[in-house]
Amino acid sequence: MAFRAGRRHRADPRHQAGEIPGGERGCGGYPPDPRGGRLDQRDPVAREHRRLARVEGAGSGAALSAPRFTLYGSLSPNVQKAILMLEEVGQPFRMVPLNVHRGEHFAPEFTRLNPLQRVPVLVDHAADEPLVIAESGAILIHLAESFGHLLPTEPRRRAEVLQWLMYQTSTVGPVWGQLNHFARDGSHDAYGLARFASAARLVYDRLEERLAVSPWLGGAQYSVADVAVWPWVSIEARLFGTRFPHMAIDAPGHPRLTAWFRRIEARPATRRAMAHIAALPSNRNTGTAEQEDRLVGRGAFARSLD
Repeated sequence: MAFRAGRRHRADPRHQAGEIPGGERGCGGYPPDPRGGRLDQRDPVAREHRRLARVEGAGSGAALSAPRFTLYGSLSPNVQKAILMLEEVGQPFRMVPLNVHRGEHFAPEFTRLNPLQRVPVLVDHAADEPLVIAESGAILIHLAESFGHLLPTEPRRRAEVLQWLMYQTSTVGPVWGQLNHFARDGSHDAYGLARFASAARLVYDRLEERLAVSPWLGGAQYSVADVAVWPWVSIEARLFGTRFPHMAIDAPGHPRLTAWFRRIEARPATRRAMAHIAALPSNRNTGTAEQEDRLVGRGAFARSLD
């Protein structure tokens, strides 16, 4: 999925010399929407298209000084994964916050970017034709491969890292996300809550078991697998560490996971990422009842089972 040619991004020589701090922000370089359609004044993606059209119109100097990456998203753990990875590779980026509780990810302009209507979405402006990447795991792999960082090239080591990255995308995120839903949506579904609370505990046990035999999830070195899991552990501990004591960061049942978490927390890239994340709006409880139903696909927005 890509847009037509925009102005080519040139890597800032300061980054090549390691002089750009990971937290630096600037203007984006995203081209105007080439597919037409009305730009809704309330749509943040439409506003971004207008802003970038002005950048394009300002001439090559403005366009070439723009960050290589634009990230669309919310405060979800999957978006935080992308922010953390961008900081790890030392790349400035422009953040376009979307309020998913108000359904901004369903807007036509964003749907043109990602027909799956999900966040995060990363736009890489390095080539003449910008590359649009959806799904957080794919974003992490793209960044790792683009900058040769946190993903080994040796086949066995690479497979080990990817195995644990996929465990996060296939199990850690879905299980903890469902626990979040049943614990917080007020549905009082006792079976759903019990099922995913148990499954979440199993995930903690599996992570602890892995860290008993390896210093990092992906093997001997810090990798995209750790980047993928860390925001989920952080958020779930904050949300449920009191209700489910084993999910607290310093719970006695998983000392290795606690030590792993603290090592990542102390990384400069993590500190920069968390400072950026702290500045983003929460937006929780800002949607109407109808918008929340649409977000989770229930009520009038549930798909027919016929």
